Amino acid sequence: MKKFLLIVLIGLSVTLFGQTTDRPWLIGISSNYADFNAVEMSVRRQLRDANWMGKTLPSQLKVARSLSKSFVFGAEFSFVTLESEKLNLIPTIKSNVSTDKFWRMGGQFEYKFANGYLLKEDAIFDPYIFLGLNGSNISEKTYLAQSTGAGTNIWFNKWLGLNFEGSYDYLFDFNDYFHYSFGVTFRLGKAKDSDGDGVPDHLDECPDVPGLKILNGCPDRDGDGIPDHLDECPDVPGLAEFKGCPDRDGDGIPDHLDECPDVPGLAQFKGCPDRDGDGIPDHLDECPDVPGLAEFKGCPDRDGDGIPDHLDECPDVPGLARFKGCPDRDGDGIPDHLDECPDEFGTITNKGCPEIIQEVEKIDFHVKNILFEISSSKIKQESFSDLDEIIAIMKKFPDSRFTIHGHTDNTGSDALNMNLSKNRAKSVKDYFISKGINASRLESDGFGKNKPIDVNDTPEGRANNRRVEIKVIK
Repeated sequence: MKKFLLIVLIGLSVTLFGQTTDRPWLIGISSNYADFNAVEMSVRRQLRDANWMGKTLPSQLKVARSLSKSFVFGAEFSFVTLESEKLNLIPTIKSNVSTDKFWRMGGQFEYKFANGYLLKEDAIFDPYIFLGLNGSNISEKTYLAQSTGAGTNIWFNKWLGLNFEGSYDYLFDFNDYFHYSFGVTFRLGKAKDSDGDGVPDHLDECPDVPGLKILNGCPDRDGDGIPDHLDECPDVPGLAEFKGCPDRDGDGIPDHLDECPDVPGLAQFKGCPDRDGDGIPDHLDECPDVPGLAEFKGCPDRDGDGIPDHLDECPDVPGLARFKGCPDRDGDGIPDHLDECPDEFGTITNKGCPEIIQEVEKIDFHVKNILFEISSSKIKQESFSDLDEIIAIMKKFPDSRFTIHGHTDNTGSDALNMNLSKNRAKSVKDYFISKGINASRLESDGFGKNKPIDVNDTPEGRANNRRVEIKVIK
């Protein structure tokens, strides 16, 4: 079986990697080696036959910089010294090689996974893949090679980490080989920060205005945690649910849309309350604690008389505006609650009751219906209803006094007529007293035939002269 030679190039390397757009440069110290026959050899054999003993310290320099969040371009130079007798074991190298130098130089494009799309830019595990071209010089002859590989950085902090990288290098005119490196890396550089807020422009959502890191570089003037460009009330601390605007009264309506921002209210009233639930907001309601009507500015009208209760002195009885909502049943211009005779037309001077003078006609009417038995002072039964009406009038005027006079026609003797007239007047007086009229208010007398009001030579005249008269003294 054909013997293959494993040449391992191990050395101390200085590496510069493009890493983040925040710190676009990296410097790393690495060891590396190259395996020319790894495809046909086991790992155990590779390690056994590797050339770990170079005559000089190996070195590699790789320079790279971020082009964007995802892409990096790098340039590399590697150098190591090997034992010439080991190089002569490679079949494609002429025997008796006089030099033991190996170096390579090239460039590569990298695609980063920690680009903010697949992984966070500041991820601890920072893998990448790459594709490149290099010139590999072996035995004083340079060969063109195409590199394909992958690597990763593992970060301890923002600037220090470990790097591991491996590639397959295809040489067009020589043996292909694997190249490996591992070492320590350092992030370098400073990203552009136009507004000087400590947030690099590529991470700054507000690159031209100083802001806060926690808000991706955007300002928050009112300190409510909502960046100004998303805050509809940027100068007043507010809530996220209201796009940065406050709601002092906690009614769910932001203050700038709330007509009553300091009192919890309803959306239908633009944030104003309606304590009595009558559909009229309190600030427009003159009776905010009692349900009312819009036509009365939120005040009620229990009796429905068109006068709101707070202006109605008789809120439970329909009344008139000129009497402040109180009724006047008898229409005498005196409201019922001030009218001692609310159902009878009266005068102000008599507290709403009719004057006694007004009642005289009623008394005169009923007096005409007072009848007696023939030649007797006994009152006929049909006369009592008229007497009762007169009593009612007397009771309406408790301060008034009355005279009761009896009269006869000229039939009979003078003495008989005088006694009859007096007795009839007294019968009427006694009836009034029996019905509750105080005797001190009454005077009775009789005048016989002496005061006729008509002629006595006709039946009609004599009938008119037979009478009882009731007059008001006071």
